[in-house]
Amino acid sequence: MSFYIIRKLFSRSLCVVGMVTVPISSFANSGPAATEADFVSEIPIILTATRLLQPINETPVSTTIIDHQTIQDLGATNIADLLRLVPGMQVGHGPGNSFSVTYHGNSSTFSRRMQVQIDGRSVYSPLFSIVDWTHLGIAIEDIERIEVIRGSNTPIDGTNAFIGTINFITRQPFQDKGVYFSGTKGAQGYGREMLRIAGDTGPLEHRLTLEHREDNGFDEVYDSQSLDMASYRGSYFPSQKDSFDLQLGYSRGPEGIGSANDPLDPIRYKETHAYYGFIRWERIFSESNDLYVQLYQNRLVWSDKEDVVGPLSSLFGVSPAAILAMTGNPDQSVPLGLYDGEAERTDLDFRHTLRINGDLRLIWGGGLRRDRFQTLLNLNRPDPIDNYSRRLNGHLEWALSERLITNAGIMIEHNDISDTEISPRLAFNYNLDRAQTLRFAIAHSARMPSIYEARGENYVRFDSGDIIDITSSNAKNVILGTDVRPELLDSLELGYVLFLPAKHLQLDAKIYKDEITKVIAQPTVRPFNDRDKKAFVWMNSGNITIHGLDLGIDYQPQPNTRVILAYGYARGDGRILKRLDLDTGKTIVWPNEPGNNQQANSVPRHTVSLMASHHFPRNIDTSLTWYHISYMEWLGDGDPTSGYNRLDLHLAKTFSMLESTAKVELLVQNLLDNEYIDTVKYNHFGQRLFLNLNLKY
Repeated sequence: MSFYIIRKLFSRSLCVVGMVTVPISSFANSGPAATEADFVSEIPIILTATRLLQPINETPVSTTIIDHQTIQDLGATNIADLLRLVPGMQVGHGPGNSFSVTYHGNSSTFSRRMQVQIDGRSVYSPLFSIVDWTHLGIAIEDIERIEVIRGSNTPIDGTNAFIGTINFITRQPFQDKGVYFSGTKGAQGYGREMLRIAGDTGPLEHRLTLEHREDNGFDEVYDSQSLDMASYRGSYFPSQKDSFDLQLGYSRGPEGIGSANDPLDPIRYKETHAYYGFIRWERIFSESNDLYVQLYQNRLVWSDKEDVVGPLSSLFGVSPAAILAMTGNPDQSVPLGLYDGEAERTDLDFRHTLRINGDLRLIWGGGLRRDRFQTLLNLNRPDPIDNYSRRLNGHLEWALSERLITNAGIMIEHNDISDTEISPRLAFNYNLDRAQTLRFAIAHSARMPSIYEARGENYVRFDSGDIIDITSSNAKNVILGTDVRPELLDSLELGYVLFLPAKHLQLDAKIYKDEITKVIAQPTVRPFNDRDKKAFVWMNSGNITIHGLDLGIDYQPQPNTRVILAYGYARGDGRILKRLDLDTGKTIVWPNEPGNNQQANSVPRHTVSLMASHHFPRNIDTSLTWYHISYMEWLGDGDPTSGYNRLDLHLAKTFSMLESTAKVELLVQNLLDNEYIDTVKYNHFGQRLFLNLNLKY
């Protein structure tokens, strides 16, 4: 095989954001006991943790890998559900049939502290500091694997990776040559059609994916949605040393929101448009020296023009003449536009990897970013606000001995809102023997406030421009003129990794303590001004400490049987400002006592996922997955939920027809029909059935 072909295969499977792993299913081959070389080859190799190729037992932070086979065995209907198999991670349905994903709780339905990437491109949006899980712009079939960094990865991925990083690594076009079609029908009016075409033209390989999806949401809730999505990926290899990766995507669709029982939140549709473009160039100078440069832009637009209430006379139960007399403005309906705005993120990043000697490797890089957010109703200005940031980071891996490896990383970031912050991390990995590794890691991380947190102002106005009400603002406007400062996280982790190829067993456990200070929240401030008695104000308002245990087990007792356990035990304790009275100087915090502490209640004590899959003869596959989350109180728009137990069943049968294959799948979610409340009180999740047919030729 020529070097050119070897290099192409290497780049395709070990690209800068990729990962190479031999699934545990490969352990099942009968024969002699595993040799040292066999053992080493079985250890998954990842890049997301440091951007260096590292065996998972040598990384400075705990990592979970969800491989392609697991994704197929689950048969999930949406991408967010795949993350339920991560120890300590919670997934829920928020308002408007949106998804909420967090690690160790302590989150609103808008997850602000988690970095989410697709092939290394951040999909975190400055639009209200969110990840829009509906409009990621990829199909679930295009995902090769998921790397989840369970702990702060700010020294590598920057401010948004405050509590962790989720990196969706998509399949290379050469892996799916041909035509693929998938169609699904199921509960809640769910329907999905997906078409993928992949091929090559000389050194250019390409994949085009088209998808349409719709569903009616939860019963008796106005949260139906429809989605149209197109994505393209092209891989170009002009030489033995260079490669280019181009990705483009667009999605759109309406989503139902609002309530028939709330006159200030009328039933309506929110229209979403999402765009992205991404290009990366990689140059391999030698086996120990490579460089990549990437540029991307994401754009997310939410149009909530139908969020209009009134007329005011009917809302307040007075005559139109009374409105005119009291305000000097005629009676009218007014726009609220709670979910109205558009945002862009443009990012340029480079990384250079260098092996200094046999025991020392270095990766360093930097980047420039512009976040732009525009919304009249939520920023109180018609023009956009830009936030420029600069960053410089480096990571050093040093093998001090055959048993001891040190990882040291640092990120220096500066932006227009928060000046300069430094986030370092230090870890020691000690190999007790070839099968067992201990990890000790400490890190200090900073999460800079978003544009909305630092400059958000929600004003309700008459057509004339006169202010009717101020619903929320930021600390700079009301608290001694000071800006919102970055949240700070000090984390401590002791981990244990076990690989037993002869027993077909992998185990990853950690005990941890995370202390977040200067928590950014929205307490009530009274009185806000002469007109408004109160308003919610973004400010640094307290602290929370979370400590506990994460455990992940991947076990294959038989060649065709696999069991995966993900367990998280966590306890939270904190004091967050609930109300501030400016006229008296009195402050009220959430009580720091059992059962009445909002921050503690936002951290579920137990989170469990257990999947058992088996591949029968005649191409019949099945899996059973049990999910459990104990009592949890989602912050923000979420509600207290009493916890739930849910059992999902997935059955699949594959048929081979000449050079084509067909698969029929049945998915039953909540098999035992134990209805539970999902994230918000009006989302009742009952039994759901889905039937899928896919064809590949």
